[in-house]
Amino acid sequence: MGGVTAAGAEPLDQLTLDWSAPPGCPDSAAVRSRVESLLGASVEAKLRHSILVRGRVVQGEQGARVDLGTSEEGVQGERTIEGATCEEVGSAAALVIALSIDPDAVRAHSPNVGVASFAPPPVDAAPGDGPPPMPPTLATSPPASVPAPALTHPSETIPAGTSNAMGLVDARAELDVGALPHPSLGLGLGTGFATGRVRGELDVRYFLPRFASAPEQPGKPTRGADVSLLVATASGCYAVVPAPVEVDACAGVETGALAARGKEFDHATTELRPWLAAVGSLGLAVRALPPFALRADLGFSVPFGRSPVGFRDNAGDFEEIYRPAAISGRAGIGLGFAFR
Repeated sequence: MGGVTAAGAEPLDQLTLDWSAPPGCPDSAAVRSRVESLLGASVEAKLRHSILVRGRVVQGEQGARVDLGTSEEGVQGERTIEGATCEEVGSAAALVIALSIDPDAVRAHSPNVGVASFAPPPVDAAPGDGPPPMPPTLATSPPASVPAPALTHPSETIPAGTSNAMGLVDARAELDVGALPHPSLGLGLGTGFATGRVRGELDVRYFLPRFASAPEQPGKPTRGADVSLLVATASGCYAVVPAPVEVDACAGVETGALAARGKEFDHATTELRPWLAAVGSLGLAVRALPPFALRADLGFSVPFGRSPVGFRDNAGDFEEIYRPAAISGRAGIGLGFAFR
């Protein structure tokens, strides 16, 4: 969609507009024309760098919406705009695009900008009937101190005046290697919040029991304990690569208890040992069907203290049968849901 350059000339920055809309709605040429009208100049004359814009217009009985996405210098953004007609959402999308290119030019050339209709005047209007009624406007131009609006993540409808903070809930399955005597499957539930690229989470996970054997004694059955782990984790994350395919780094602290249920000891009771560890991970989230997201991550846990697991015999002597590794590895998958 950008300008054509002569051989040997520096390439112009371009606006690539990937736009689809039902018949009768503004097409890509109409949206681009509206953007240039708001800027008071050609798009290429105002661009500071190339921008890819994707727009998908959907029209239904309750109105219309456009799912708008941008890619600008490697930064991805998404927004959904709703309106009464496809002309309204198309014009609102053009305003968002124009403001993202050059908000000063929009304020200078369109001081009273609203959402104008793309539709031409009725051809059967009789002379003297006056101009056709103005279509409803969605917004006026922002004051001079307001910067261009940033597109937000993930793709959601964001009513005017609301925060981009979201609530989160998720369920996950995780494999731990090192915290328990053998690799163990864990199940967890979590909740949290996200604002921009920052996310905070609080979750609870339970790792299923694994058997730790005690040294054999001649003539006696195998002794040992089923050891499990229950933890609560508080963590903070930052999206290094934003949505829709998000890569994030997380760090936090988990606390809980190792539970050991003894078998064939003189005093075969259930023993609890405190657990406190630092945790970290790298994760990948794909929002293929917002507001749901599929997540996978690789991480680690470093326990403080490495509490030993064991039991006492009749003489009162403590016999250790297991101690967690100095560092354990974890891999998990999960399904998350974002809400406002």
